[in-house]
Amino acid sequence: MQKVMALVFVAAGAVTFGCGSSDGTSSAPPSDIQNAGGSTFGAGGSVGVGGSVAPTGNGGSTLAGTGNTGAGAFPSGNGGSISPPSGNGGFVSGGGLPVGAGGIIAPGGGGVMVGAGGTLPTGGTGSGGAAQAGAGGGGTVSDGKPVLPAAPANCPMLKNGAVANFPRASGTNVPVTIYIDPSAKSKPAPGGPLIIYWHATLSSPAEVLQGFGQANITAVTAAGGVVAAPATTACSGCTTTDDGYWFLEDDVVADEIVACAIQQANIDVTHIHTLGWSAGGLHTTHVAQARSNYIASFISYSGGLYLLPSTDQNPKNKVAGILTYGDPGSDVVILDFNAQSQNWYKMFQPMGWYSMMCHHPGGHEVDPQIAPLSLRFFKDHPFEVNPEPYASAIPSGYPSYCSNMVH
Repeated sequence: MQKVMALVFVAAGAVTFGCGSSDGTSSAPPSDIQNAGGSTFGAGGSVGVGGSVAPTGNGGSTLAGTGNTGAGAFPSGNGGSISPPSGNGGFVSGGGLPVGAGGIIAPGGGGVMVGAGGTLPTGGTGSGGAAQAGAGGGGTVSDGKPVLPAAPANCPMLKNGAVANFPRASGTNVPVTIYIDPSAKSKPAPGGPLIIYWHATLSSPAEVLQGFGQANITAVTAAGGVVAAPATTACSGCTTTDDGYWFLEDDVVADEIVACAIQQANIDVTHIHTLGWSAGGLHTTHVAQARSNYIASFISYSGGLYLLPSTDQNPKNKVAGILTYGDPGSDVVILDFNAQSQNWYKMFQPMGWYSMMCHHPGGHEVDPQIAPLSLRFFKDHPFEVNPEPYASAIPSGYPSYCSNMVH
């Protein structure tokens, strides 16, 4: 029996999506590389990882579509950038998804810890030493270095605008829309960040264009990074982290995205971040805990704490975050997300987790003033950042309704 009530989070002011394909194929990457700059991210190296999990399948729906471009400038460099495909693509998931009680996360293979500024060949160790970490949890962190998951035996090819399938711990596939520069692997050090975006109920991966923004996607890919936007699928017998839309079994999907992106792009492993809205915002705070071995910081739009906190994978990593929410009684779809966000702050701020609390004047929505600043926040909050750069005061440029205190 399902133990939680499924919620329906209807997007207020949601992104408009066009017709999409689900023909079991992946679209070819676009060729319109432009000479545009990207951000500079923190120091670190690349890492090759080993291990094995079940091979992934091919196909999925091809996503395309226009979206909000966002705003805000970042330092420019000499790299190129990718413009994600435009048109009438994209797809919207419809209907409720069944969930069951319980669920098991299958452990993954061992991981390796990247050495400072070095490169780890598969099966070897670098100057940072080696550490074992299962894809389903465990492992330790030394000297503030992330512990990275092992790559699947056969990583799907990551192509810009195409969909790559990654298997859950339950065995079902999760299609993930990818934004990547074809020459990502050859980008100069330190490389770019990896961003994982979790969409709301009845939405689609195209929501990333609203919640993260085209300008930010361009900056990430120009630096050699990757933006990944999963699309949820039914997960029979799985354990939900929100309203029956995302699941504990999706933690392994995050691991596979991380490992395969490191394999095929130039990822700065101190800059692996996650964000999402509504059901995706609830799942985001779960991922911040459940994958604190490598998550550097997060943004939760109308999310917060669901029912109970998750288990910290790495208790030493107090993952910094932004939580945005509307007024009590206004930011409500079954749950009151003002209360859920405040509950997160009251539980985690005393434990040392920095939380910028942005109580905006809107309702249940992606905060349109924070989304363009999301990459700025991630840039300022690498893995286990210390001291917290916003502790004494939030920098200028953020909305006046953001505070270091709950309000």
